[in-house]
Order: sequence, then structure tokens, then C-alpha cells
Amino acid sequence: MPAEPAARGAFPRWSKTLLDRSRVVVRPLARTDRDAKRAFLAALSSESRRHRFMRSTDGIGGAQLEQLVDIDRKAGIAYAAIVKEDSREKIVAIGRGERDGDGGFVCTLVVADEWQDKGLGTFLLGRLIASARNRGQRRLYLHAYAENVRLNDLVRAFGFRTQAEQDHPQRVIHELSLLRADRDD
Repeated sequence: MPAEPAARGAFPRWSKTLLDRSRVVVRPLARTDRDAKRAFLAALSSESRRHRFMRSTDGIGGAQLEQLVDIDRKAGIAYAAIVKEDSREKIVAIGRGERDGDGGFVCTLVVADEWQDKGLGTFLLGRLIASARNRGQRRLYLHAYAENVRLNDLVRAFGFRTQAEQDHPQRVIHELSLLRADRDD
């Protein structure tokens, strides 16, 4: 069953029941989420942080954190999946996409380790695809390590085409055409 928008307003919100029957609310990431995002990134395993940032990193702070939460809503979007924990909002996943200036929408997706394999990445990627289409983008891209089996399987299910990066053979680029004539479906 598809998720339903949780509330009407300036920004969309969706309430989603996941495969394990847990519930999350998905909404645009806000500047006020800075501390929650810092906690989310710090709680990721080193492998998940490496897959998200395409390099090893022990932590995110300062200017880099500001860049991650300061979204130019004309050029991109970032969605946060939220759960309530001790009456506070806790981020458990983030999907982000930005225009690349050439008709493409470059996306990143990261799900907290304990929230993986519940359908959350699938839902967020679907929202990013819809957002890119609504913005008139022609293609959607994700960069990943070839070893990132979860992401590689997820994008394959959405019909992405995959190719190795020329300068980094351990990395791949996943590409989805958003033009109906280019699609095989």
C-alpha cells in the first residue's frame, strides 16, 4: 500500500509503514535538523558512512554539516525519515537530490544500519525520482561503490542502468532516464 501524505502544507510529509510494520514520517530536511543529522551521521557504521560519502570519514562537522543541511530548494531536495524516540525526532534515513545543470539530478541515499532492509530506501528513492520528474529533470544519477550490494540491487529494481566509473573502477554510476521514450517499460 502506498504511503499517504501525513499533512498538507508548504512542504510534503508522508507517513509510511515499513515491511516490519514500524512507522516513519518522511519530510523535507530542514536547517533546524542540524543536530539530528549530526547524530544520525555519527551513529552510522563506518561502512555506511563510506558508502554515503564515497570515502572513509570519522565524522562530519562545521562547514560540511552546514552544506548538508542547507538545501537550495530551487536546485534540490533532501528528505529525512523520522521516528519519535524519547519524545524527540530521530533521523533514520536521508535521501537527497540536486540538479547538476545538465538536465540531471544527482542523488544520495543513506539509511541507518538498523533500519535497512525494511523498504525505507525504496520509498525514499521513489520520492527522489518523483521530485526529479516534477522538476523536469531528464536523468537521475547515483554514484556508488560496486561492492554496495543493497544499493545496487535497489536501483536495479527501479530500472537504473549501471556502468563503471572510468577513473575509479571500484565505483559505479547508476543512471535512470526520466523521459518516457528512453525507458524500456
